[in-house]
Amino acid sequence: MWIDVDEVLADFQAPVFEHAKRVFGRDVGLHSYDGTVWDLFSIFTPEETQVLLSECEKPGWCSALKPLPGSQEAVQELRKHVDLFAVTSPFHSATWVYERDQWLVDHFGFTRDQIVYTSAKYLIEADMCLDDKPYHIETWQAAHPEGLAMLWPLSNVRNLPLDRWRVKDWPDVIDRVVRFERKASALDLLNNAEWTYEPEPHNLGYCRECGGTVSVKSVRKHKKGCRLHEILSHYRSRT
Repeated sequence: MWIDVDEVLADFQAPVFEHAKRVFGRDVGLHSYDGTVWDLFSIFTPEETQVLLSECEKPGWCSALKPLPGSQEAVQELRKHVDLFAVTSPFHSATWVYERDQWLVDHFGFTRDQIVYTSAKYLIEADMCLDDKPYHIETWQAAHPEGLAMLWPLSNVRNLPLDRWRVKDWPDVIDRVVRFERKASALDLLNNAEWTYEPEPHNLGYCRECGGTVSVKSVRKHKKGCRLHEILSHYRSRT
């Protein structure tokens, strides 16, 4: 399972609102959104957005973010059920990746090889995911129709018709993860059906389609014209 960071684990919005109030002298916050636009900066002018982004890009900004309430305990619980990875979009800052890595290690116990930086989250192979951005959830679900996509309940998009994916809170996330059973795809079924294995002392596998063998060292010997082997070879070459 992969999980997003900003506004799921890290409170990114609050310091942005605080800085906006200091610089622009007006009250801004979640009450400023109509609930139909995910973009945090949609309530600011382009000039204001640039001021805020410049602040976010400064060294120390990322490392100063606070974990959202309940997120650390939820991550600990999720690890009892799944292998967990953090997938986060990169940011235009010279220090962002270093700070984010250290932040995730310190606050959530991720190792650096469990952290992925990409905006193309639909490419991430997993059974489940949790993100606050509708686009990431919709595109990942389209690419992984048998997977479990969960949309964190961000106030920005509260009025969008996304109840298919929207979760209520961390207990809801954990409950869905525990109850989820990945449905086998046609390719999964074919892969599982390809070989039947004999116990010791022979340790040989036999193709259910053609009777060809596979040794303990995984040397496959399909018979000529094996249809199952041809189908699986075709799909494996595309992945």
